Amino acid sequence: MFVGRKEERKSLESVYATDRSNLLVLYGKEGIGKTALALQFARNKKMIYKRFLPAGDIEHELLVSELLDDIKKGNYKQEEKTVVIFDEFHYIESKKILSDIVYILSNADQCGRFMILMLSSSINFVENSMIDLDKDFASSITGIVKIQPISFAQMVEWFPNKSVEECIIIRSVLGGVPKYLSLWDKSKSIRDNIINLFLTRQSPLLEEPEAVLRKELRELSSYNTIMISLGKGLIKLNDLFLATGYSRAKISVYIKNLIEIDVVEKMFSANVKNAENTMKGLYRISDSLLSFYYAFVYPNITRIELGEGSSIYDECIGPVLNTYLRPFFADVCREYLDLMSQYDKLDHNYSQWQTWYGKKGTIDIVGVDGKGNMICGLCSFNDEIASIEALAELKALAQQAGIKKCSYCLFSKNGFDSSIEEIADSGELIIASLKDF
Repeated sequence: MFVGRKEERKSLESVYATDRSNLLVLYGKEGIGKTALALQFARNKKMIYKRFLPAGDIEHELLVSELLDDIKKGNYKQEEKTVVIFDEFHYIESKKILSDIVYILSNADQCGRFMILMLSSSINFVENSMIDLDKDFASSITGIVKIQPISFAQMVEWFPNKSVEECIIIRSVLGGVPKYLSLWDKSKSIRDNIINLFLTRQSPLLEEPEAVLRKELRELSSYNTIMISLGKGLIKLNDLFLATGYSRAKISVYIKNLIEIDVVEKMFSANVKNAENTMKGLYRISDSLLSFYYAFVYPNITRIELGEGSSIYDECIGPVLNTYLRPFFADVCREYLDLMSQYDKLDHNYSQWQTWYGKKGTIDIVGVDGKGNMICGLCSFNDEIASIEALAELKALAQQAGIKKCSYCLFSKNGFDSSIEEIADSGELIIASLKDF
């Protein structure tokens, strides 16, 4: 199933439309949809596809030498530009292959015009090693595009018969990764899907987190220790130091490496006046699948082996799922507000969206426009409707942050009581529940 990616396809088409040959690098985590995007783009075009696996130069050259030789001889020369897709090209170490690619790009009159798409699921390779692979190859690259998870709006398109609440839950568990989303059984409940995907010995995603880390990192046991601590909600460097027994310097190096492969992120708080009330040096697991795994699956591996998946869900996941979902719900709310701002539905055109992490609480959404105007919001995924206390909490947190003037917004899974609705009707507050999405 192919959903969305309109902007990415538009960018590829604009490059394809140029007169010269091109070399584009598309990269992102495994399963993010690079191959599907490339093949969808190349549909109805002259296309050649080759996928590389871990192997030596001889095997790789056997895979493509005949093709590249034919291209250099002009056997693929035609009026229409040919799309060549080299998938998982980070496995290529052959200087001959790279030099042949450079030759083809530089000799369009002899070889014909080509758009070569180099795909890689190794973020670490593309961002840290690719430039050193071959200087002539590196200088031939037209552009580098990092493929991001699909947006929440595209997720709703993926699951057209699911409620907004269900889509938020699915996104919090699997992220916007098509490889994982394709495993979700649309005919089954949230509970049944989580049990089937994670909580049985045969679950298809039970060993996926280890595979993700092992693909990019060594010393898996050390990284696992840090991920376990983050999964417990220990997000400060000092907390990780106390929990792991590692030195702060060692933790910092490991965290840096995890950030480079898009598994962990440093949480930068919104810039406010009262910086002394702001928490600093915070980290969290940014990959939704790994976040869910280390929060709920890893701590219950023994029980999973004993076949207790249903009990694990009922005792350990179901009762706390709404609380766990808050930051993921906040991500969706920011996307909602960003769209509102783009269509001039807010009082200002906010373009920067952050979170404020205070010592006494968190403002889930802090939006800022080019003139310093701000909007602050709280997001609740609880079953209870939001009351006037939620607005009071938001204003108190804004005061602690030193935010003097701003617009306020509240998001609530199940709506608001009459007192909040009256304030919203007067124009003093923006509110939205799931039905508004």
